[in-house]
Amino acid sequence: MARRLLIVDDDLPVAELIERVAQRQGFDTLVARDSTRFAEVWQAFDPDIILLDIVMPELDGIALLHQLAAAECRARVILISGSDPYLLECGQRLGQAYGLQSVQCLHKPIGLSELRSSLAAGGEGTPD
Repeated sequence: MARRLLIVDDDLPVAELIERVAQRQGFDTLVARDSTRFAEVWQAFDPDIILLDIVMPELDGIALLHQLAAAECRARVILISGSDPYLLECGQRLGQAYGLQSVQCLHKPIGLSELRSSLAAGGEGTPD
């Protein structure tokens, strides 16, 4: 059975690139651009990995991390952002403080080899 990746990013070109890379690695993928519908999409798709942009309109990635923690999500979370790397680090710390299993960070622009490696990882550790 293919692993599932939910991509939550309002930047369509970035989301589509991540989707293509993930599909080549055998993932079933779903792109969600509307963060306000996140809970509904996440629960229906039931992903193994959630790739989550930190900076989005409406609900940002920090609010979505809180939703995941409140629902006791067991999916691995990969946070992405083109903003200040400190923001990613704070998001990672919050995710861990909320009790999420594995929270990893990737800074935009994301290198393809870095993305492939992050998707292939089994969730061990939380590399920056």
